[in-house]
Amino acid sequence: MKDIQGDAKNIRKLLSGQKFGIDYYQREYRWGRKHVEELINDLTGAFFDYFKPSDQRADVENYGRYFIGSIITSYVNGRFYIVDGQQRLTTITLILIYLHKSVPDQDLKKTIGEHIFSSRYGKRSYKLDIDSHEKCMETLFNEVPPDDDNEHNPAVRNILDRYDDVESMLAEAFSGRTPGADDELATEVMDYFADWLIENVYIVDITAGSDADAYTIFETMNDRGLSLAPAEMLRGYLLAKVVDSDQRDVTAASWKSTMESLEQLGGDEGAKAIQSWLRSQHARTIRSSGGRAAPEDFDRIGSEFHRWVRDNQRKIGLVGSSNFVDFVKRDFGIYARWYREIRLASDSLIQGLEPFFHIGQTTFTLHPMAALAPLHPSDPSDLCLRKLRTVATAIDCVLHRRIWHSQSIAQSLMRVRMFDTFVLGLRGLGIDELQQKFCDILDDSESDVGAPRFAEADFRLHGNNRPKIHNALARLTEFVETKSGRPSLFVKYLKRWGRCSYQIEHVLPESHREGFDNFDYHRNRLGALVLLPGAVNPSLGNMRFEDKREHYLKENLLASSLHERAYERNPGFSGFIRESGLPFKPYEVFDVDAINERQELYRQLAQQIWSTDSIRRAAEA
Repeated sequence: MKDIQGDAKNIRKLLSGQKFGIDYYQREYRWGRKHVEELINDLTGAFFDYFKPSDQRADVENYGRYFIGSIITSYVNGRFYIVDGQQRLTTITLILIYLHKSVPDQDLKKTIGEHIFSSRYGKRSYKLDIDSHEKCMETLFNEVPPDDDNEHNPAVRNILDRYDDVESMLAEAFSGRTPGADDELATEVMDYFADWLIENVYIVDITAGSDADAYTIFETMNDRGLSLAPAEMLRGYLLAKVVDSDQRDVTAASWKSTMESLEQLGGDEGAKAIQSWLRSQHARTIRSSGGRAAPEDFDRIGSEFHRWVRDNQRKIGLVGSSNFVDFVKRDFGIYARWYREIRLASDSLIQGLEPFFHIGQTTFTLHPMAALAPLHPSDPSDLCLRKLRTVATAIDCVLHRRIWHSQSIAQSLMRVRMFDTFVLGLRGLGIDELQQKFCDILDDSESDVGAPRFAEADFRLHGNNRPKIHNALARLTEFVETKSGRPSLFVKYLKRWGRCSYQIEHVLPESHREGFDNFDYHRNRLGALVLLPGAVNPSLGNMRFEDKREHYLKENLLASSLHERAYERNPGFSGFIRESGLPFKPYEVFDVDAINERQELYRQLAQQIWSTDSIRRAAEA
């Protein structure tokens, strides 16, 4: 082979001087939410291992370097082509687009832009020079709706969805990180992170002079000489401890069957299931003071669970051959089964496990571990389902109470609290003890988990919490409609892109500011917002409330409740109002008093959705 070069480059060097294309036979962007989640958790976790609130931006230069793998490119006819690494580079570009929108430093904004696109003769071209992605990137960069061609392109739809994930996950990771910040994004810390990402995050760029050489390198790296993954090493260790050869064969078959069922969820779900299982049942300690402290049980299980089991085998009851058999056939089989149910329920609505889907719409990732904690191998299936539903409902309540009060739910901030309260505190509990514990947690405003009651918090829309506001409006709307006897349209309301999408509607039009002090503040309060179909929302434009409230009558109940005719010949809605005691009322004029009243209505709705009663109902047989 000739002209093969390998160079460790930071993001600045990788994206500043060249553009990358892909050949027509390359697959499209395929990453899902979990892949983006893993990358962002890795990056933000590594960054916060070094960041201290007292640091100056110049101190970022001394933060540690972070390596996110390698890419393989070919250099043919004066142009670079990506052979392996398109998924990571596309996601890095989405992160950079978000940072470009979010950082306040104009010089830094310009620097970030130089790593997203280049301009020549007034024409902008993106560093990922992929024809099918160009309009999509323009949609994201300029915040305009996708055109018809993009609307029906699955790869483009996926990029738009993954940008939503980037936006919500990064906003969550950095909220509350700056001392004195309220509900606004900690933009000062975002500047630090952007500097670190561009300068301290490295990728090894392996470049070949031909496509043939590049693909040979790719095949060699992926097909030969791979080291065993932790799950495979754990399997080998456990099976070696089974003395009887027949039992060993049966145990090996059980392991294989369990892993295959998990891998149907995704290639790395087997390892994630093992981590969640071991943390939920056997971990006793967790690192509590940042990345420089020594790793404890929780942390070691996350990075080297095969070694952790070997080092702690007696503590977790692995003494004789039969213990190892039960560990695989009984314990792993049972907890993996329920992990799989949790993961499926987190991605799509499953009757009886709906709270997992609600958690799945947030940035939170620790719920499988917590949900497995109270389960015991001897529990019958119906009891396991009740326990799972109860834990998920409690977590959903905790998360949304924190969101309402603009408190972060980032994994880096919640991991110790969740482990201490929702794992160590749940093991061995029966269903009655479980529900009572959660009710006590939610009733205790001083709880270590931090689950404040719904107070008159100033929950409102700002530039970086749009996904949270959208999700909250979807939950409020669904609650009103289902309690009024209508079918649930929650999944429909969640969609944020495309012709069938829903958008946040400001009841107050932008151009009608008369009569308001601090108009923008009032306009963005939650009580001044509803959800409308994406096809309807732009058509209302700057129409006055007095005119467009007629259009609200055709939409969901939360929106139509602004009009008096929504209360006529609507027995389901009227019955819900009587039973709930909620202060619904119509409005002819939408002024500050109306916004205050709607804000209070939304608060009381939230109190009913995320109440201790919801936990008691979840625990019922």
